[in-house]
Formats: sequence, C-alpha cells, structure tokens
Amino acid sequence: MRYFEVDTLGDEQDKERVFIEEEPEGLDGFGFRLAEGDSTDDVYPEDARIYLSPYSAGLKLSTLLGNSIGYLIVHAALMTILKEHAPSGVEYRRFSLYNQRRRLHSQEYWIINPLTLVPCLDREHSRIQYATSNPDQIVGIDELVFDSQRLEAAPDLFRIPEQRMSYFISERIARALQGQGFDNLFLQEIRQHP
Repeated sequence: MRYFEVDTLGDEQDKERVFIEEEPEGLDGFGFRLAEGDSTDDVYPEDARIYLSPYSAGLKLSTLLGNSIGYLIVHAALMTILKEHAPSGVEYRRFSLYNQRRRLHSQEYWIINPLTLVPCLDREHSRIQYATSNPDQIVGIDELVFDSQRLEAAPDLFRIPEQRMSYFISERIARALQGQGFDNLFLQEIRQHP
C-alpha cells in the first residue's frame, strides 16, 4: 500500500486564497492539541470560530484551507471522504469561518485531527537532523522513508510520533480523491523500505 503526506500549507503563492493563521477562538491556548493529534473533547468550543487576519487579503475558498498553524482544514466534501475511510481514531471538528471584517464567510469547513500515531518511520533510510546536544532528539526530517512492515496495521489516516504536525493518507483515500475536482490539495508520496 502506498502512503502520501498532505501539504497543509496549500498554494502559498496564491494570495487571493484564504490562509488561516489563528486557531479557533475559545481554545484558550489548547489549539496545539489539534496540530499534534491530542484529543480536544474537553476544550473544543461548541460554537468554534476562526477569524481571518486583517493583514491577509485572501477570500477565495478552496477544498483545503492553507494555514500556518499545522492543522488539516478541509471542505465538508473532502471531510466526508476522509470520514468514510477513517470513521474512528479521528476527531472531526466543525467551525465557522469569519472574514477580515468579522462577518460570516463559511460554515462548510472542518478541522481533521487524527489521534492515531503509527511508529513507521525508517530512521536508517530517512534523512533526519538530530540535535548536536542530544543525538536522539530529532530537530528536522529532510526526507521521510517509511518501514513498509510497520505499516501493515496502519489506518487510512494517521500521524507519526517523530513529526506530529504531518498528516498521512493511504492510497485508498488518494484514489477516492481523484476526479473530485478538489483544489489546493497537494500530496507527496512517501518512499518505503524495503
């Protein structure tokens, strides 16, 4: 089975597109949980709202909303496909999107928070940067390589412990996305070994 990483930045060059820089209002500093795969059951606001930065002019909506906070934010049509393939082990958090003038812009978007961590990184074949003070501490990964044997029980949507702000989907999901007309959605296949 092939696996792909989802690019959460989207097309950064298109300044007309919506780009999110703030976590939902009311999370009171717990927004990192959505970026790192921790449950938000006890903190997620019932009427979650995200406000676009007044310094960003983009208003064009797309299937994936690029962001700088490490979230996977997608339109309801894409969320439905993800939920079909990953009905458990994932939080699906709805929110209302407000424009730069604090007016409602859309209620059709979801934050996808996979809670499952799959320890499938092949450290020997990946290009990893370690801290000089601690040779076991990862500070960056230049190229990910997965150990195919450790993927045998992997779900269709997951994260890895070494890079929790990354999102990985299976070939099954990637095939379901084809031909749907989704935009601003970029996937990169992850090499596997052996």
